[in-house]
Amino acid sequence: MEKMGKISIFGADFERSKKIVTNGKFALTAGMPNPIHMSLLNRLFTVGFCMFIFFGIIGYFITIAMPSSIGLEGEVYYISYASTALIRSMAAFLKPISLLFYLTYLFASIPVFWPKKRLSSQVFTYFPLYFPWVSSAFLAVFYLASAVAYDANTLLGFWLQLIVGIALFIWIIVNKIQNLKRRLNDEDEKELLKKVLLIALGIMVLLFPISLVYHLVNKLSILWYSYLLSPLLTVSFVIYAYLVAFLIDVHIVQAYYIHKYPMEYKEYLGISDREWYSKRYYKKLVKSGQLQEETTQENGEENE
Repeated sequence: MEKMGKISIFGADFERSKKIVTNGKFALTAGMPNPIHMSLLNRLFTVGFCMFIFFGIIGYFITIAMPSSIGLEGEVYYISYASTALIRSMAAFLKPISLLFYLTYLFASIPVFWPKKRLSSQVFTYFPLYFPWVSSAFLAVFYLASAVAYDANTLLGFWLQLIVGIALFIWIIVNKIQNLKRRLNDEDEKELLKKVLLIALGIMVLLFPISLVYHLVNKLSILWYSYLLSPLLTVSFVIYAYLVAFLIDVHIVQAYYIHKYPMEYKEYLGISDREWYSKRYYKKLVKSGQLQEETTQENGEENE
């Protein structure tokens, strides 16, 4: 149980929630030009061509098609045939998850670009898009990194990096959530990056002599850069963890408070009525007398 008076991560009032909402405008737009002001043609192009055709084809190829067939036909360069068999085995095991991520980020793009009246209605649409998108990119790197780890550090090294990578991923995510709670309660946050980098370096130092002896004793050839890239599997988990932690922070926790206190954050972030409302809905509110029309100069000053 939490101590009496300790604020939970979703239990803060508006004033205290400002300690967490440090990327409010990014939580509202995800770094894009105001999405509620996009034209219909732009929305259709972004979803239809960019997401379903461009990213749809590329995403399917690098996360599903290529890992499932690598090494079956033609020459294999840079990695061994044994590692291609490992990739195919993992791809077959992870195919349901890969398909889930693939289909989710495709169809989750529709709510992101669906017309809305208020900018605050955007906040919960980003995580369902970006989490599976980032996860699909991670899987593509994961297959390659696994092959490199297998070739450089043998099957033992691959499993060691995999277990350590998963443990670091969980540690980073849990620490991020705990840091948000600490920030709300005016407690010191704990930084893990140095410890994580030391662990990754330690894994590399530990596996290098083992791998070198194994390849020399068994007279196995290995490309020199495999040793340099050997910790890529662990590092990929670390990068993925920090990306997911960022998404949880901005597009879940910060989004929650912006959705809970929309007008308060509109004022706090200095967002004008023109930016907050869709063009059509803004005109409707002005026409009905619910809003006073902002001049172009006033709107420009507020957005500076």
